[in-house]
This record gives sequence, structure tokens and C-alpha cells, in this order.
Amino acid sequence: QSEMAAAIRARDPALAPRDYFIFSQLNTLAAKVNALFGTYEFGETANVIHSFWRDDLCDFYLEVIKPTMKGEDTPAKLMTQKMLYICLDCALRITHPMMPFVTEELWQRLPGRGTLGPDEPASIMLSPFPIAEEGVISPEIVNETKYVQDVITAGRSMREQYQLGRTEVEMYMTVENPEDGSEIERLRMHADDIGTLCRCGKFEVHTDESAIPDRCATRVVSPTIKIFMNLAGLVDAAAELKKLRKELTKLEGALNPLLKKMEAPGYAERVPQKVQDDNRAKAEAYQAKRQNIVAEIEKWA
Repeated sequence: QSEMAAAIRARDPALAPRDYFIFSQLNTLAAKVNALFGTYEFGETANVIHSFWRDDLCDFYLEVIKPTMKGEDTPAKLMTQKMLYICLDCALRITHPMMPFVTEELWQRLPGRGTLGPDEPASIMLSPFPIAEEGVISPEIVNETKYVQDVITAGRSMREQYQLGRTEVEMYMTVENPEDGSEIERLRMHADDIGTLCRCGKFEVHTDESAIPDRCATRVVSPTIKIFMNLAGLVDAAAELKKLRKELTKLEGALNPLLKKMEAPGYAERVPQKVQDDNRAKAEAYQAKRQNIVAEIEKWA
């Protein structure tokens, strides 16, 4: 763990953005669990451990490293193997007080166990409990990766929506942020991971929509990020138009009565301010969704 921390601090070129993310999350986990044990908050301890295993390690990191692990032996592959080993070793030791028997069994099965020299602990019970390393927890890389995970979630959702199965697709992302021109470069660094988890034969990042092909499904990920999936030849155009028009009719059935209620005489005086705020937010969300559906219909018409 300390050797990897040194590599992180030295910005080793073999490290990928996902490695900085998972090591930051692992050390955040160690810091949280040590603090929670100190205040006897065992329920919250179980929650943060479960979140790391499920969300950070299994659902994200294990999935995005598959191409690297299946590829040629390179410094990046060796670094990935080291990072995975460290995550498994430390996470099992952190989990051990909550799940003693299964963690002992799994820890004993880690590669190389029994061959690590005279100082190797005979049991997970005798190994030191992990503590957070200095200078490796990065809220910036975590927030950046959360954006990437939102893109991946949106891409997977679109695949499911259009029932694409295991078919590889062309996907595009636009990042339009005049206040932070570096955002697009930071997200480009994660392009391989996005392409892997969204099963893309092609994935490109652009600053505007001029390079995006026609007949792409669109999903807004954030105020500055949109993704586009090229469905040409994969989806029946007539069926898609029919579905979109049905969605539009259903949406307008909810939006129009709400607008009518908000425009009624005496609405501002009779309706509590909180309800007005809620209705305004709901109407804005409906209108934004309507705008997107109309734009989709225009693409497919």
C-alpha cells in the first residue's frame, strides 16, 4: 500500500485515472472505518464497506480494467494487477472485523499467499489493520469519475432502452463548458473506460454537436455533458417515431394541465409559495424533456 501511495504521489505514467480513483476511495474507506470504529458506529461501518465493494471496486474498477488485464504485458497491466491486489488485500482486512470467517478464507486464497517471506502474517487476524496514506485522497478525481460513471449509466440505459443486447455501437459525447475549458480534456482521459462499459465500437468526445451523425439517440447527463448513440441500421425508424410521438403525447398530457393551473387567475395569491416552487420546477423539467423529445422526432422524421 505504501509503495502504491508513493507511485500515486509521483504520478507514475503507468497509472490510469481509474487507478487514482480506486486508490483514493480505498484510503477514504480506511479513514472512515477507523473513525467509525472509534465511535462504535457499526451500522454505518457496514454501509461504507458495502458501498466500496459493490459500487467502486466490483461495479466500476473490475469492469473497466478487463481490456487491460486481457491485453499484452505492459507497465500499465502490471500496475493494474498491483492495484487490484492491494484493493483486495486491504478491503478484506478492513472487512474482517465485520465478517471474520469468509474474509479469512478469501484472504488466504489471494495469489502468492504463503510465499511472501518470513514476515508474512499467517492469518488475516495477525495482519495490520489498514490506515489511510497521506496525500492520496483526491476529491477532484472522485468527482470527475462520478461524472464518468453518470455517462456510463446513461449509455447503458440507452442500450437497454433500445434493446441492443451485445451489439457494439458508435457513441459520442459533447462537453460544452465555456467556464472550464479543461473539463473536456479531463473527460477525454476516461474515453477508453466509457467505451469499454458502454460496449462501443467507436467513442468520440467533441466540443459541440456539429460532428454528431443524424439519427442518434440523445441523453443529457449534466448541464455541460450530452451523449449520443448512433442507432442508424440498429433501430426501425418508423417504430422509433411512433414511440417518440406516444411519449410526447403522454408528456403533454401532464405538462399542459400544469401550465393551465399555473396560469389561472389568482394562482399566485391562493397557492402556497412552496407549492408554486415545486410546480415551477416540475414544469421546467417537463418542458426540457419535451424539447428533447421534439428534437429526437425531428431527427427521425
